[in-house]
Amino acid sequence: MSALAVVAGQGAAHWLLTTAAVLTGQLSAGWSNDALDALRDNVAGRRGKPVVAGTVRTAEVWAAAFAALALCVPLSLACGPWAGAVHLAGVAAAWGYNLRLKATAWSWARERSHPRWRRTGRRNPPFLDPAQIPTGQ
Repeated sequence: MSALAVVAGQGAAHWLLTTAAVLTGQLSAGWSNDALDALRDNVAGRRGKPVVAGTVRTAEVWAAAFAALALCVPLSLACGPWAGAVHLAGVAAAWGYNLRLKATAWSWARERSHPRWRRTGRRNPPFLDPAQIPTGQ
């Protein structure tokens, strides 16, 4: 996503903002998934996982996931209202998948829900649209 931000013509400050927003969103979703899967990973004997190996406790992983999510919201919205809303919808979908959807018969839906930007004629996803960059940056 960071490379796409550069290709989209974003300046250095907005590139950094975009990178931080995407990174915190990815970390929040990944860490929430790790925390939710800790028991299953332990039962399966996945010793390469930090929670199973005892390197970190599940409560610490949850704390990190929520901290990253708390940072993700203002960083995303600072990229512009439309861009922020689109990014946060994606982060919310990842959390929804982790919390509920992956345990249902609908777990395949995540793979089918990715936007097909080529079909819409857009060069960039809304999160990277230079027109969405807030003025004054």
